[in-house]
Amino acid sequence: MIWKALHNILPTKLNLYKKKVINDPRCPICLQGEESVVHVLWTCPASSDVWAEKGSSFQKWNSKGEDFVELWLKMVEGLPQSELERGVAIMHSIWIRRNKWVFDNCFSSPFSVMRKAQVCLDEFQEAQRESISDGRKMGKSQQRRPWQKPEELSVKVNFDAALDLNKKLMGAGVVIRDWRGDVLVSLCAQFKHVSSPFIAECKALGRAVELCKELGFYNVWFEGDAKRVVDGVNKEEEDESWEGQAVGDLQKELRGCRGWKLTFTHRECNEVAHCLAKIGLSIEMERVWMECVPPEIVPKVVNDKHCNQLNT
Repeated sequence: MIWKALHNILPTKLNLYKKKVINDPRCPICLQGEESVVHVLWTCPASSDVWAEKGSSFQKWNSKGEDFVELWLKMVEGLPQSELERGVAIMHSIWIRRNKWVFDNCFSSPFSVMRKAQVCLDEFQEAQRESISDGRKMGKSQQRRPWQKPEELSVKVNFDAALDLNKKLMGAGVVIRDWRGDVLVSLCAQFKHVSSPFIAECKALGRAVELCKELGFYNVWFEGDAKRVVDGVNKEEEDESWEGQAVGDLQKELRGCRGWKLTFTHRECNEVAHCLAKIGLSIEMERVWMECVPPEIVPKVVNDKHCNQLNT
């Protein structure tokens, strides 16, 4: 998120207005100023209330007259690493609250935003410690296979399914990440009347494909740990078996998009999608998160990104 904020490509009202996507650039929370990046994360009265919370090291910081790049440079130059990480976590929580208000009409108190920021920061730091510890303990040959990032300007889509055979219920999990390993979109969905693991994985891949079409992604690397499904979709010759018929539509979708590909990976490289799929079993309505995942999965995202950096 910080990278997008620094490059002024965060989807604020002002940026969407400049692209002629919407007609009103005003902040959806205070309804006063234009919703620029620095406004939503720093100068909006609602955001200022968060930064002024009791115990915050940012209470006495001036909230006026800066653009976001100037603010960020001030933070980098004037804060120790621990406080800089805290500031990033607070900004992330403020942005999440903003999206919850815009899309779900739900608004959290400053105390709640700070608490969620602290939880995310604790999980991030714990994941960092575990990843460093694991890297020291294991030799190169013993290290887990890392999640691999896509090429620049491409996205990678991991998908998975979780199946409850007794209830004939499945959960689908999809996570879309960019070439830096940052989450763009994550999704959980539930499907009923499913009793075949093969069909469950096909449905999960199908929802991943639909999501990419909805979002207009062109250079896409799909990856899943269901080898039979991946092999079936990639098979060149015609297959009249029931499995071949089940993947027929998926073959047409992927072959119809020149920049799309599908590969197999091991479960250890697909943990984020797997956890999302398990959450899908417990929800009735499809859930979509923009630029984040459910809090309990954050450590796995951080670990994937960190392990990938260690192996590059």
